Amino acid sequence: MNGEFSMNNNNSNNTFKKFNLVNFCEIDKYASQSYCAMYNVDPTLNLGNIENVDENTIEDFNVIFGGSPCFPSGTKVYTNTGYRKIEKIKVGDKVLTHKNRFKKVTKIGSTPKQKVMEISAMGMLKTQATPNHPFMVVSKTTKGDLSLPYFKQLGHLDKEKDYLCSPVLKYEKNPFNLTEVECYMIGRYIADGYIVDNKDYHRVEFCIGKHKLQEFKNNIKDFPHKLFYYEKVDSFAVRTTNMDFLKLCALCGVGAKTKKIPQVFLNLPIPLLQKLLEGYMSGDGYFRKKTGVWSATSVSPNLIFTLQLAIQKCYKVGCTIMTRKMPDTIMIKHRVAHCSTQYIIEFKMDYKGKSHWIYHNEMILYPIRNIKEVKKTKRVYNLEVKEDHTYLIPNCFVHNCQDFSVAGNQKGAMWECKDCGHKYNPLTVHYDKRKYCPSCNSENITKTRSSLVVEFLRIIKAKKPKWGIYENVPNITSKQFLPTFMLFIEELKEYGYNVYYNILNARKFGIPQNRERLYLVFILKKYDNEKFLFPNPFYNGIEFKDMLENNVDSKYYLSTKNTNSLFNTVDKNKLEQRKLPIACASRGRYDKDKKIKQKLEINSYNASNTITTVQKDNLVIDNIFNDEISEEDKCFFSYLDTLNSKYIKNAYYKFYKKHNHFPKLFNAYDVIEYYDTAPTLTTNCGGTSSISSVLVNEKECAIRRLTPKECFRLQGFSDELYERAKSSGISDSQLYIQAGNSIVIDVLYYIILALYKSNPELFRNIAVSSFFSGIGAFEQALEEVLENTKTFTVGSLFAGIGGIDKGFETAKYDNANYELLWANEMDKYANVTYQHNFNNKLIQGNIVNILQPVSEDDLVKHKEILKQPIDILTAGFPCQPFSIAGTQKGFADKEKGNLFYSIIDLLQQLDIKYNTKPRIVFLENVKNLLSHDKGNTFKTIKTELENNGYTVYYTVLNTYEYSNIPQNRERIYIVAFRDKIDYNNFIENISLDLPKQKIDKTTEIKIEEIKNIIDFPSKNISDKYFYTKEKYPKLFTDNGINLGNEITEKYCFYQCRRNQYVRQNKNNVCPTLTANMGTGGHNVPLILSNKGIRKLTPEETFKLQGFPIHNGYELPKKFENRNYPDSQLYKQSGNAVSVPIINFLATEILKAIDNVPIIQTLEDKIFNVPNKFKANYKNVANGLDLLDNIKDNTIKTAFFDPQYRGILDKMKYGNEGARQKARTQLAQMSENTIVEFIKEINRVLINSGHLFLWIDKFHLCQGIDNWIVNTDLQIVDLIVWDKGKIGMGYRSRRKSEYLLVLQKKSIKAKGYWTDHSIPDVWQEKVKKVHPHSKPTELQQKLIEATTKENDIVLDPASGGYSIFECCKNCNRNFVGSDLLSEKELENL
Repeated sequence: MNGEFSMNNNNSNNTFKKFNLVNFCEIDKYASQSYCAMYNVDPTLNLGNIENVDENTIEDFNVIFGGSPCFPSGTKVYTNTGYRKIEKIKVGDKVLTHKNRFKKVTKIGSTPKQKVMEISAMGMLKTQATPNHPFMVVSKTTKGDLSLPYFKQLGHLDKEKDYLCSPVLKYEKNPFNLTEVECYMIGRYIADGYIVDNKDYHRVEFCIGKHKLQEFKNNIKDFPHKLFYYEKVDSFAVRTTNMDFLKLCALCGVGAKTKKIPQVFLNLPIPLLQKLLEGYMSGDGYFRKKTGVWSATSVSPNLIFTLQLAIQKCYKVGCTIMTRKMPDTIMIKHRVAHCSTQYIIEFKMDYKGKSHWIYHNEMILYPIRNIKEVKKTKRVYNLEVKEDHTYLIPNCFVHNCQDFSVAGNQKGAMWECKDCGHKYNPLTVHYDKRKYCPSCNSENITKTRSSLVVEFLRIIKAKKPKWGIYENVPNITSKQFLPTFMLFIEELKEYGYNVYYNILNARKFGIPQNRERLYLVFILKKYDNEKFLFPNPFYNGIEFKDMLENNVDSKYYLSTKNTNSLFNTVDKNKLEQRKLPIACASRGRYDKDKKIKQKLEINSYNASNTITTVQKDNLVIDNIFNDEISEEDKCFFSYLDTLNSKYIKNAYYKFYKKHNHFPKLFNAYDVIEYYDTAPTLTTNCGGTSSISSVLVNEKECAIRRLTPKECFRLQGFSDELYERAKSSGISDSQLYIQAGNSIVIDVLYYIILALYKSNPELFRNIAVSSFFSGIGAFEQALEEVLENTKTFTVGSLFAGIGGIDKGFETAKYDNANYELLWANEMDKYANVTYQHNFNNKLIQGNIVNILQPVSEDDLVKHKEILKQPIDILTAGFPCQPFSIAGTQKGFADKEKGNLFYSIIDLLQQLDIKYNTKPRIVFLENVKNLLSHDKGNTFKTIKTELENNGYTVYYTVLNTYEYSNIPQNRERIYIVAFRDKIDYNNFIENISLDLPKQKIDKTTEIKIEEIKNIIDFPSKNISDKYFYTKEKYPKLFTDNGINLGNEITEKYCFYQCRRNQYVRQNKNNVCPTLTANMGTGGHNVPLILSNKGIRKLTPEETFKLQGFPIHNGYELPKKFENRNYPDSQLYKQSGNAVSVPIINFLATEILKAIDNVPIIQTLEDKIFNVPNKFKANYKNVANGLDLLDNIKDNTIKTAFFDPQYRGILDKMKYGNEGARQKARTQLAQMSENTIVEFIKEINRVLINSGHLFLWIDKFHLCQGIDNWIVNTDLQIVDLIVWDKGKIGMGYRSRRKSEYLLVLQKKSIKAKGYWTDHSIPDVWQEKVKKVHPHSKPTELQQKLIEATTKENDIVLDPASGGYSIFECCKNCNRNFVGSDLLSEKELENL
């Protein structure tokens, strides 16, 4: 099995989109029905009874499964981009944690209709959360001391003793190099500034009162940008038009309701942030001299929250935050003004007396003002945060709201022969003889259900999946069944698997169910890196009550008789000490008379009992009614007791449960009516028995069964999946059974996630077969894990033996990793080594011939390389033309020098086919590449990458300095980024991580590294690697070279140079390994081993490049039925890269691109700011503004019709008459404007992209060189448009216009112009819908000739939008704009 599986036809229809479901195996028809309904799976995929499954005919698979608190929406969470509503947070977003750092959100959940509480404190607005949500607090002890910070549930907070924790930010950075006066002005902008940004004006404006003007001028003397002052009645308008300053201000929001202090400014050093606050308070602050209190008011809550963070950072003081409700409208100077809620913050910069808040351990502690319950239920949201498990809400920290059977007959795995009656454990019989009775050899065997594990083993043995998970009850490891369990494990090991198992409780993994199960993970040894560990338990704050429904049908409540009977079996005092709801079960227990009676057993944990198939095991004691009951409703209770009709009684109870009050109108007949409700309850709508209640803590309580939906929730299934099962016609009793037999999804999720993080290679091209599938817990858990992980695809040129590929393959960051799609290599020996170690597609041959195929074989390979787009392109292109040890011919090397251009060729071919290039290009070469040909070679490489839209990073690293490999190997590493955001992230990360990666090595460390690689005992090293006087007498002479005298130190490397002298590398580091180690002679480094002088073995040279020999990488033994030559292995290791360096850089790349939003829309792909302009839309805007927002190298084809008066204006012949009035009203372009348009079009065109430029005969004669002189555009053709009718003219009458065809260098026709039937004189009459209407048939022909479907066509001066219409007709995407709207055009 090579790990590659095609997606079956059903996979596109079912809900499992991240893996291929090959089949499932479930004998229970109802469970199978639910499974198919829940996941939209074709029922024909069900294998049915596992005993009847023929393991030799089923389709291959590589994974097997088998198994016998929160905040309401609207709550704001502080992210690295400011406060955002919790429901808008996405996985991958970074939130501020209690450790004063930003960490990623790894999981998000929400639950509808949950009870919430409201808390208010001195430094925060009212906030709602579930009662069990943990808040970070510091408590006052009885002695008045302060405790260490800890987490305490909202419902248990004590407002007399507990303080909420708010951060004092520590991080200090000034990325924009702002001065104090610039910070002051930014603060002033936040207070009362505004931005004007339209096609005519770009400015930041401040309103300064006349009495404060001089003070303002004194504070901004050193402001670096020009200011303009305009006097008004009682103030001055102060403006600046500097665009850099405008962009800085825009970070703080544009309108009053969107103002804030962004994180980039909160990170400023304290003196600069104080200046920003000073600027803000000068404009919007108020200072009360008597009290020394500063206050500020805003309609933006985000501004108040971020002001608080800034104040706490700068002054280490607490704040008071309040709200003021305003009327909807007020009168200001005879006009109506609309009002919003005002948010007020107050603080003192220097507290000397007592205060309510406390500064303690880099936090501000705020006293709690009030905590109360909220009557309405709300949808609540959970966040799980990486490592720190906390996040900030305004403005306090909270914790994550994370997320063989004793009950059976205990027969275990047992078979019985029907012929002789012999009973035996099938696992004690070898699998080759298992189907026969060991006593009589009969095949007539009766099998217990538990022994189906043997059938499971049969499938595993036949198909050998890479890995699998098996689940069972923990009792399988009991004394009684342990021998059987160990036989099961030993058989898996005999099949070639490593086995890991543990007993985990769902209660400790985010699900409030006390359910212990054994989980066993088995991995084929050849795929196992032995790094898997079961996940650690955690508590996420979710309680049993959070899983319960709000409105439960009375049919789930126990009868009066059963309720009273069960309540009489428990100690009421103990019951009253517990908070409702309470999980319980009805158990059969012996009484004094040794008779079995049902007793009520209370679960001691705040969790449900183990969900089983028996309904009485899953009970709950809960309130019937809310705590607050009106006097009127209490009277109504008494009335209900007098009713004889249990149906009416139940209907009233149901109404109260839903609405928290009784209906206002009622009668004693069999009908109930009430106000404001849709249905009318009748006698047949109630349950079959009344709800019997007892008093617990003076509350009306009853015992009921958990509903099927609640049981599904407690197994980790969503309500949506439950509803799908129920709507397929499954009865409640079957739903109970299915839930009881299932596995907890959340536990499986964390097991699979741990496996993924430890060994992502196991998750390539997953094809699953699921046995004893039940309702698909395994499959749903796997789908959720894969949805929360990212895989970036890699294509590898000049792959060699896979050093770069191994570095990328083993790199991972968080839940992200790489997948190798294909590799290319032309060396036949290297190909054998590569295929020996990698399962991805290897495309053998010369890449130049493959990319420009002539033969059928090359054409097949060409299609394979272009089969799908890739995220990363890697290439260790040949170094010999640039190496000091090589030819140094550079690009002049005809054989290898120009192979670099095949990289560029592939980039462009991928772009042509998929309209996108790889996100990253990763290159490696010798250090001498930088200086070759006086730096011109590297300059050429860098320029080529930049011309293709990449931003280039490069560095020279020495393997010895940046890894635990003792080899002196300096190489240049080039990382080119298509997207600037990836480049910026990479630079930010690597500037911090690279210095940490460098190792300061002592002699002891170096010797230890050498010992880890070199086999100094050399007991199993072949004699052929040893140097003796008998073998090499010329190297052991008395007068000349003598290795015995020269090579004397053990942990050193030596080189025999030209058989003339020996050079010792005295710093305990191996010299650079080179390819000429494989050319014979004595080029391989030498060492002194315990057995004598020898050269390094091929295996040791591979280890000196960091290849994980015998741990995921093996050297081949054979080549074409003969021993693999050592010379080739030496050559390969010398040509290879250092795997640990590649792995480090690949991990850094993952850090940069993981969780950067993947392009979702066409606008994301085209525009720098996607929400400013639209694709396939008539944008009303200046074309230069449109062009300015388009990314580099994005457009395939562009049209441009410059708006100028043409020859009549040039020759100064004046107006063309009233008939041309519409034309003269259009905005005219100056020569400079046209040049600017063409310059920008050149920037956004891809290489070899086309510009079709309309010109008149004046410019045809004069030429347009001055328009294109500073561009990469070149005129390649001219088309004359014959209009078919005579136009105006001063001398000759115009009948034609001219279309210049320009192409951006490099000039290529193949693949960029596909229609060669277009004549250079084109006749077409047009209907005049615009003063400058153009021939649509011609333009469409040109679009089809130069683009493919879904490519992007640009027209920045669209006029009548004829290009847009052409794009619609031929399925292309259009980007364009014009200054006039359609309506304005019609009015011309």
